Order: sequence, then structure tokens, then C-alpha cells
Amino acid sequence: PAAGPTIPTSPASFMSTPLKIRGSSFGMIATSYPFFGSFDGGGHNVASLSIVSSGGSAGMFVSVFGADDHKASIAHLTLVDPTITVTDGSRVGALVGEAYSLNVTDCHVRSTHDGGATIRVDGANTSDVGGLAGRLNQVILSNSSAAIDVVVEAATSDSVGGLVGDNFAASIERSYATGVVRASANSSQVGGLVGSCMGRALLQDL
Repeated sequence: PAAGPTIPTSPASFMSTPLKIRGSSFGMIATSYPFFGSFDGGGHNVASLSIVSSGGSAGMFVSVFGADDHKASIAHLTLVDPTITVTDGSRVGALVGEAYSLNVTDCHVRSTHDGGATIRVDGANTSDVGGLAGRLNQVILSNSSAAIDVVVEAATSDSVGGLVGDNFAASIERSYATGVVRASANSSQVGGLVGSCMGRALLQDL
């Protein structure tokens, strides 16, 4: 695999080969404008994803916004040993920082060794930090998992979870999280699977 690969991000994208990302920090997808289409990982892995960010949202996809009548989608993708380091940021997840009207199916984060997959957030304050996704709004997340350590060292934090940080009116089905979830003493709504659930959130078949 080559260093610095290009991941396809057109409105309808299919990843045809596995990727290993080496060297400098990964250029996150959808930093200026939300991704609104469909991304199919084809059952492949993205290995050694590394993100270093300051402020704002962070993830392989920073933001994904579908429409009420046509959801965006991300499917059949595994992130292996990703490391995400953020200072003074919120809405942080290995796959997605924040999403509205999205279907996520068969997406996973896994670690090949102790501490291989980590999210670490520090700074003054943060919120909505999750192993797979930071904040979900009207999203369907199914058949997915996160085996990643989520460590929040910010002075204050809110909504921290092993799979999803903040689940607002989203459905999580047949999904799970493993790994360590640790937050500072001045933290609220911290959970092994989900930090906070609001609106008409649904958790089932977990």
C-alpha cells in the first residue's frame, strides 16, 4: 500500500482496495462542507489512520449531512488501529465526528494490539466524543462496533461513550463497544456504549 492514499469521496463512492495510511496526519474528509452521498468501503480496511486536530469536529468524516428524504450512507468499512488526538475540540469519533440523516451499516473500529486504537481529547472542555461517532442526529447505526480506547483529559467534558458520544433521535441496533472509556473528574454523561441519549433515541438488540 502506498503512503498518502486518496480515499474516494464523490457523492457515490466505492473503495476497491484496502489502504494503509503512513506518515503525516490524515487529511480529514468533509472539513469545509459536509459529505452528503454514499460511501461503500467494500468490506475493506483502512489501517493506521492518524488524525491530529485542534478545535472543531474530528473523524475520518468530519461531518455527514443527508436530507430528510434521502439519507447519506457509510457502509462495509473497518478502521484498524486509528489514532485520533484532539485539543479543544468537540464532536469527535474515529469514523464520523457529527452526522445528520445518515445510515451507518457494518462499520467497525478495531485494534490489533493493546492501545493500538485510541481517541484522546484534551484542552479546556469538550463534548460528544465516541469511539465510532461523536454526535448522531436522526441516524440509523446498525451491525457496527468500536474496539477502541476513548480517553478524555479535558478539564470538563460531557457526552462521552465507547461507541457514540451523543445520540439524538438516532437508532442504534445490533452494535457494541469494547475498550476503555475514561474521562476527567469534571465530566457528565459518560458511558461504555453511549454517553447521552436524547430526543426519540432508540437502542435495541445490543
